Amino acid sequence: MWKSSVSVAALLCYAGALNAEDTFFDTHLPGIVENIARGAEQGDALGAAEQELTGWTLNFLNSAVDEAEQNILASSNFTHLEFSSGRDALGLKEGGASKTEAMAVYRLRETDNFFIFNQASFVNFDDRNTINLGLGGRHINDNETVIMGLNAFFDYEVGYAHKRSGLGAELITSMLEFRTNKYVRASGTLENKGNNETALEGYDVTLRANLPYFYSSDVYFTRSEWNDGAGYTMRTEELGVSAEIVPNMTITLAHQSQKGQTKESVASVAYSVPLGPNSQSEKRRQDGKWNANLKPIRDKLYKPVQRENRIAKKVEKKAEPIQFGVSASGF
Repeated sequence: MWKSSVSVAALLCYAGALNAEDTFFDTHLPGIVENIARGAEQGDALGAAEQELTGWTLNFLNSAVDEAEQNILASSNFTHLEFSSGRDALGLKEGGASKTEAMAVYRLRETDNFFIFNQASFVNFDDRNTINLGLGGRHINDNETVIMGLNAFFDYEVGYAHKRSGLGAELITSMLEFRTNKYVRASGTLENKGNNETALEGYDVTLRANLPYFYSSDVYFTRSEWNDGAGYTMRTEELGVSAEIVPNMTITLAHQSQKGQTKESVASVAYSVPLGPNSQSEKRRQDGKWNANLKPIRDKLYKPVQRENRIAKKVEKKAEPIQFGVSASGF
């Protein structure tokens, strides 16, 4: 009896929630009555009624939960979550190691032309964990075709106490993207397992050309240089291609090289979760046609800053002649 009462109450709520174009009485009630009548012909009108009402109660609850979830996602100040996993070789003396990273962007303030945000990330590479916290600002023009941004970050390697600060700049269009970052160490030489480790400082520059394939795709080149301020320098280069093969899932293939080290081919996969207003836009597969006209790119306002979140280091073995190089990870 109580099941029927709850079902009736939920059904009435459901009826009142439907809009004028899809009213309960016009669309759903006739089917329910027909099924109950069919049950009555078979001598089980009460059972048929309870089954119909229970079914509509579950549908109503599922619909309400879905609507609440969509409202939360659309109104959240978090604008982007991203998770990536793959293999990386930069900083290693040989071979590669697994790299896992999670990033989140949080909106502080947004207007038609400005977006101010926090960014937080966590990266694990070769048994080292690094936390990054940043503040960024981006400006988008009235046509929403050009984005210029500045950002500042603080990086901390958990368990080893290496620290670093960073400044970055970016220029983004639908065709080309240019980014550069400057990294300054904030910690000195630290001892770890019989070795002296020194955080390196330096810079990187990335040029990315977008391609008209898949849901999004591009080819990119990154050059970075790291130094200890006392003569040691490490230079790295990366050439790769990325493709969003299905909505929000991107695969990256790249060739990495370090001066004086073996070249390595690496790969990674990233899954992103657009939130807030960005979550409401429907992604469409590109048509493969090249177009020199700039397109609106407001969705890129909400994406994470692209930078090196690991801390590069120089390692010197204690009680032995100085040997310049990088640690087992280098980052």
